[in-house]
Order: sequence, then C-alpha cells, then structure tokens
Amino acid sequence: MNKIALTSFILLLYCVSFGQVVHDTVHYMPLKNYLKDNKKPLTKEDSLKITYIGNDTLIRIDNYKRPKGVSVPYEYKDSIFLNYYIKTAFRIKNDSTDRKSTMKYWKDDIRIFFGDGITKRNRKNFMSFAKNIGSQIDSLNIYEVNSLEKSNYVIYSATDYEYEQKLRNSKTSDFYLYWNKRNQITKCSIKINTETFFNDSLVQSEL
Repeated sequence: MNKIALTSFILLLYCVSFGQVVHDTVHYMPLKNYLKDNKKPLTKEDSLKITYIGNDTLIRIDNYKRPKGVSVPYEYKDSIFLNYYIKTAFRIKNDSTDRKSTMKYWKDDIRIFFGDGITKRNRKNFMSFAKNIGSQIDSLNIYEVNSLEKSNYVIYSATDYEYEQKLRNSKTSDFYLYWNKRNQITKCSIKINTETFFNDSLVQSEL
C-alpha cells in the first residue's frame, strides 16, 4: 500500500511540474512591415533577430502582445485556391473570374424573422447556432426579431405565406439573396420544403 501511495505521489508531482512548464512561442513578422511600423533604422541588436525563410526576410518580435479578438487556427490552402480567392475577394478586373464570382458579406446586423411553419424547437436550435457563429466574428451581430418589417433575413416553410416572390415557383428548399453595388448583402430569404423535410430533425439538417 505504501509503494502504491509513493508511486501515486511521484506521478502527481510529475504532472504538476509538467503542467507548470511554460512553452514560449517565438513570433516573427516581415521585415518590411516592421520598418514601416517603427519608422526608424535597424539597430545592431535588431539585425541579430533577422532570419530568412524561403524568399521572406523576417524579424523576431520580443515581448509580443496578442491583439484582442478570436484566434482562428491556420488551415493550409494551396496556390490554386489562393489565386482564385485573391481574384474573387479583391475583384480583379479583366480576368476569367471577373463578373462570375465575387465575395459578398453582411455589413448590417442580421435580423432574423421566422415564419409560423418553423417550429419553436428549430427556431431555438438555429438561433443557438447563429449566435455561436456571431460570437466568433468581430462586428457581426445576429438576433431574432418578431416583425417582418424589422428583419433582413427570413426563414419560412412552403406552408407559410410566400415571403419571397422570387421563390414562389420553387419546388424544393431554396434561398434568395439581395446585395448592393458594393457586394454587401442586404436581405436573405430561406424557404423550406416541409413535404420533403417533414419533421424537426430533417428541417434542422436542411437549415
């Protein structure tokens, strides 16, 4: 029994010690950005912090302070994806992607109105999902309103009043977006076909 107690005590000490180890993260930034931010010549001490990775010249940043906000894990994207992303996001003209694909985004708060055909359970689950997304994106607020006039995002079923005339002939679940000349989304409507998605679980999965 004493051996077991001693072994447990040693393991506990090891775990506590290991948990207290601080792993320092080294932060670098492009040298040209560093010079632009600091607006002063490099010192001899600064030159010792410079390193080269590929074609990039980087400088180590001591006493780095993480900016406020939500950290997003980096996900590798290949050059093909990045090439199309740049053309789409920055709307490069005279290119094969021009006029075919543009990045659109919400500028105003998203104010959601539900039709009577959407159950309370699905409303609650959808709003929980939407608020979780909103909490992770700066300046994006998502909330429910009880008036169609106050909304810019409508979710309704095929049995409800036809809130979006552009979808009146749709036989399947569908959506319709409006946006302005600056590619800012101004309105969205989602119509759920309740004949195909006939219970809460199916509607939730479709949403």
